[in-house]
Amino acid sequence: MHQLESESENKKNKTPSFTCSTLAVANYIIKYMHEKQLSISKTKLQNILIYAHIEYIRKHNKALIAEPMRLTHFGFLFKSIYDLFADLKYDENINKQAYILAETQNNINARQYAIDKDIGDALQALKIKKFLNKILKLFADKDIKQAINLNIAPGTVWHYVAFVKLQGNHLIKDFIKISNKSIAKALKYIKLQA
Repeated sequence: MHQLESESENKKNKTPSFTCSTLAVANYIIKYMHEKQLSISKTKLQNILIYAHIEYIRKHNKALIAEPMRLTHFGFLFKSIYDLFADLKYDENINKQAYILAETQNNINARQYAIDKDIGDALQALKIKKFLNKILKLFADKDIKQAINLNIAPGTVWHYVAFVKLQGNHLIKDFIKISNKSIAKALKYIKLQA
């Protein structure tokens, strides 16, 4: 695996980074799930976002989402989504009313964020959406527990970071930032162990 591209390298090479905001990807996931008439809780949303982000790094050696992941005792998460939906129960469906209430409480127009706007390149945005559709098909029939297990089972990045790299320190302090380079190193370590 090549070294993960950083934003400074992208600026130096004058190539776009093609990373999305967390809200743009979350909005795409929520819309997809609603169109398929499937339930999407904040817990399942976090797990889809995490899985997609890690798989994107694995396949493309680039970050899908610009925001760093956070390590907690119960898995990885994106803090912006955690904060936005803080008042929802872990298994409560993010329906239209819940989404609008979250926007109002956080004084943010979250619906304005979209992959097309973030990327600015129609072809690249389409590739990202196709990539996400594959991930969403994987998660469509999963309940919350199954969705979580896809991210925290032995042999996953979370398991490596939590128990190999940090040796349990995440149990003491939640919300530790995890860099994309750390994810790439974890993926390399996991691949070597397999």
